[in-house]
Amino acid sequence: MRDRTVVHMDINHCYAQIEEVRRPELRRRAMAVGGDASRRHGIILAKNDAAAAAGVKTGETLREAVRKCPGLLILPPDYDEYMRLTEYVREIYADWSEYVEPYGLDEAWIDVTALYDSAGSAVKAAEAVMWRIEQETGLTVSAGISWNKVFAKLGSDMAGARQIVTIGRDHFRELVWPRPVRELMHVGPAAAGKLQLMGVHTIGDLAMYPETALREVFGLPGEIMRTAARGDDPGRVAAYGYRKPQAALGMTVTMMRDADSFTDLSAVFCIVAEQLSARLRQMGLECRVIAAALRTNDLKWQTVQRKLPVPTDLGEELWRESMSLLKEKYTLAKPLRAAGLTLTELRPADRDRQISLFTDENRRDRLRSLEKACDDIRERFGAGMVRRGCTLMDTELADPVYTAEHIPGPAGSFGGRKSVTDGSV
Repeated sequence: MRDRTVVHMDINHCYAQIEEVRRPELRRRAMAVGGDASRRHGIILAKNDAAAAAGVKTGETLREAVRKCPGLLILPPDYDEYMRLTEYVREIYADWSEYVEPYGLDEAWIDVTALYDSAGSAVKAAEAVMWRIEQETGLTVSAGISWNKVFAKLGSDMAGARQIVTIGRDHFRELVWPRPVRELMHVGPAAAGKLQLMGVHTIGDLAMYPETALREVFGLPGEIMRTAARGDDPGRVAAYGYRKPQAALGMTVTMMRDADSFTDLSAVFCIVAEQLSARLRQMGLECRVIAAALRTNDLKWQTVQRKLPVPTDLGEELWRESMSLLKEKYTLAKPLRAAGLTLTELRPADRDRQISLFTDENRRDRLRSLEKACDDIRERFGAGMVRRGCTLMDTELADPVYTAEHIPGPAGSFGGRKSVTDGSV
């Protein structure tokens, strides 16, 4: 059977490059797009080539970046403009093929199997598409071409601006297997650390490692990582415009000061629960499992979760269950810098379900009507126009969460889907 031809395209240093297109003089100085240091969202989201040459890295704190590059210019993100331009680029991809699967704002896979007889002809077509993108938007793109999604993405990661790296069956072992295992899609930082301890340093090491041993350490993800390393990734490129059913919804916030009591956390989780529940209702969904994520001031994460007695889309229930979970499972041994909720086991809210004898459904219906009315008021007049009393007890913590433009988004998954977060560290 004929191999697929999959192209992965990546807008180079996307946010920073868009800022350079808007202000070309920025190309001559070290510049990065970063979070708001005053709100403690101090993370580098993207950097230009001059900043990269000075050692600035995406994901590090603003303080670390400025220490490396004292003259670094840090711009706030303009997400509306980034979304407008990247959507335009995706439409160009869609003119090329009906199979276009976005990966975050700046990347996408394009399946062109039906269009070309060889990888060589696909390369020429990709060059034409890259030229069109640059002419119409001013943005440069790198590309990878392979017979599977994982290696196509690895190829674009290896390519520089305006470059294409092709990874074929006849030479992938020489090109791919010597590379560090952390570069492979599906291998996150935690997994890479464990693999290093197991003596797995390269993608080739992972490809040849016994499958049963990987399963013992990682479970199913271990098998998936090994499959990807061997070039056997079965993933297909989705049709343009297709959206997978929502699997999880999450929101994390960085607090203006460290939280050191459950009273502090109650105000923050109240607001997060309100925003997530409003998003559930907007999508016509309810959840069955909640997970609370907590980050201490030494930047270590801990997560605790619970299955709910009944599925819910109610903010009050999410709030009270999350606080009950925290008090049961977590001790505030260290002050917390960031906190959030992730909702999983999502299902349509209108699906038939078993009613519990211990749940007052009439009260829940009244509460849902009240919360929907509050949704409408917040949508029209602002997030903080209707609020619970607990959020007035400490406005230093609560007010910035209300006023910040946090976007509840899909939580990260092993499948590699990028998360929408507040950019906190």
